[in-house]
Amino acid sequence: MISVITVVFNSKDLIRDTIESVLQQTYDRIEFIIIDGASTDGTADIIKEYDHRIDYWYSETDSGIYDAMNKGIRASTGDYLIFLNAGDTFATKCVLSDISKAIVKNGLPDIVYGETNILTLDGCFIKLLKPLKYIRRNISFFGTRTVCHQSIFVSRAITPFYSDDYSLKGELAWYYDIFSLKPGLRAVRVLFPISNYLLGGVGDVSFIKNLKERIFVVWSKENILMFLLAVPVLLMVSIIFKVKRTILSI
Repeated sequence: MISVITVVFNSKDLIRDTIESVLQQTYDRIEFIIIDGASTDGTADIIKEYDHRIDYWYSETDSGIYDAMNKGIRASTGDYLIFLNAGDTFATKCVLSDISKAIVKNGLPDIVYGETNILTLDGCFIKLLKPLKYIRRNISFFGTRTVCHQSIFVSRAITPFYSDDYSLKGELAWYYDIFSLKPGLRAVRVLFPISNYLLGGVGDVSFIKNLKERIFVVWSKENILMFLLAVPVLLMVSIIFKVKRTILSI
C-alpha cells in the first residue's frame, strides 16, 4: 500500500490537477489523504467533489505546512509514503505501478526515489531534474537538490515526523532525521520521472529566508567540520540554482 499525502491551503486553482493525477494512477493499492488548512477560497468545495474517492480528508486550521504534513503521516497506514502537494502531479499514470515493481524487485528498500520534471506555473516544461545519490554528504552540500521532496517514497517504518522549528526547510531536516532513524538505510534510485514540480512555491519566493534556514539546518544536524565544508558549496549551489530558475521562468 502506498499512501499519497497532499497538504493544501487556498489553492483552488491547483488542487484539482493534483487530485486527478492521483486518481488516474493505474496502481490500485493507493491510500489518498488530503489535509486542508481550513481554506477560504473554495478549495474544500473542490475536494468534496471527490469525497467518495479520497480515503481520508478534512479541513481545519493548523500551525503551518509541516504540522499539516505530520497530520497526514498520523492518518496514513500505507507501507510507503509520498507527499504530493497542491499543484504537483505524478509524471505519468503508471508512476505508482512502476514504483511498486521497483520496491518488490529491490527487496523492500527503505527509500525509493527518482527524477523530477520542473515546470513553470503555467505548466510549461523547463528541465528534468536528476537526483543525486541519497547519502548524508550530498544532503549537507546540496540540500533537497539531492532529490525533490515530491519524488521520494519512504518506508513507513522509518518515516519521521517533521520538525516544527522551520517554516521552509522542514524537508531538509526530515532528510537528516531519516538517517538518524535508520543508520545504514538502503535507498534505491529509479531512472524515470516521478513527479511534475511547479516552480513558484514559498521557497522560491522567499529565497533569502530559505537559504538561511538551509544553513541553520546543516549547522544543527552536522559536526563543525562538515558544516564548514558544506556551507560554501551550499551557498554556491543555491545562488546558481536561483539564477537558473529566474532565467528559465522569465
